[in-house]
Amino acid sequence: LPEFPLFFDPLAMLGRVFTGKTISKMFDWKPERGLFFQVIDIASKSVIGRWECQESLFAFHTINSWEEVIDGQRHVVMDMAAYNKPFGKHGYDAFELESLRNCSKVDSSLGKATRLFLNLDDLNCKVRCQTLSDCIIEMPRINSNLVGKPYRYVYGASARPGGHVAFTAVVKVDVWTGESLTWADEDLLPGEPVFVARPGYDAEDDGIVTTVCLSRSRGVSCVIVLEAKNMKLVYKGWLPIHQPFGLHGLFRSQTGGIF
Repeated sequence: LPEFPLFFDPLAMLGRVFTGKTISKMFDWKPERGLFFQVIDIASKSVIGRWECQESLFAFHTINSWEEVIDGQRHVVMDMAAYNKPFGKHGYDAFELESLRNCSKVDSSLGKATRLFLNLDDLNCKVRCQTLSDCIIEMPRINSNLVGKPYRYVYGASARPGGHVAFTAVVKVDVWTGESLTWADEDLLPGEPVFVARPGYDAEDDGIVTTVCLSRSRGVSCVIVLEAKNMKLVYKGWLPIHQPFGLHGLFRSQTGGIF
């Protein structure tokens, strides 16, 4: 469990009626307090230990984690879409209406696939960080059959460094090599992509990536389907409505739908 140095002020929450502050202004980023991780044993429900990280990072989403023996010692390996800092001093400033109207720019240091190593055999060893790719990624998803296991590919929404705060592409990142593949359409703003494995798949990326996109020109949404191996578009179906942006997507094979 990561303990990010992003703190909430409950007194500001009580006084918001008088101050008019939004909830986002009640968070404060304090990197000097450090980033810590706790590991809990699921079977015994007890805390194994608490480790400090080498760097004060921030993340909205983890990608995957598993246990692995490295140099003869047990480690928890955790990947997440890590930021050097949250959006602005209070963490979420860039998502406020005023910031969006003023066309806040995307910081190129945001949302990169990052690996963290927690040494279970040494409580005094600081958590080591490793950037896996320079590609900006958020709302990351992997082949769900590999959750809790070593994996190679992660899919996510991406933004162009220096562009406006909006997802403009879908990316596939190879965490072994750091290389990435991108699908983008100048007219479409994608949501969270979902990887769906092909029945009887024979490779980790044997399947499709699907998401809902909003068209800037039409003002309605569409569903796109990409071939996961090469991120080429294989299907685009238009909806009669605009689908409001959500933070997460879900594919249900029972109903054959994406939400």
